[in-house]
Amino acid sequence: EVAAEDCLAGGEALQRHRALAQYFGKQELAAKADDAATPVLRKLSELPYQQTHGELWDDLYETLTNFTFLEQKAATRAVETTDAQSRSTKTYSGVFALQEDFRLALEKWPGGGGRRLGSGPRRRIIVTAARTRTSALF
Repeated sequence: EVAAEDCLAGGEALQRHRALAQYFGKQELAAKADDAATPVLRKLSELPYQQTHGELWDDLYETLTNFTFLEQKAATRAVETTDAQSRSTKTYSGVFALQEDFRLALEKWPGGGGRRLGSGPRRRIIVTAARTRTSALF
């Protein structure tokens, strides 16, 4: 609460969230060592949250429709960590964390979950299969 009062007061919250979104956006989704990849849990957790609170709607749209990001986050389940006092903590992510990302994004998204690109048509953040017409059939 003290950190929030000190760091997020007076309109600074938006810029802080944007800076954190930029920081996490530059990180890889998985750290590679000895031919094994370990998910970067902090990026998976923080990126959509910071983009939402930073009102980075285009970036958030890209994150929440990026198949690689979604696949990595959905595949990451419970992770158990132990602190210096030998206390274990489980962090649950996966599909439930994705649901929370979408819930928060849709709650905060201007216009209730749509996306406006300039004066163009509104695009939904959640898209289902659609039939399109093409000029040539393959």
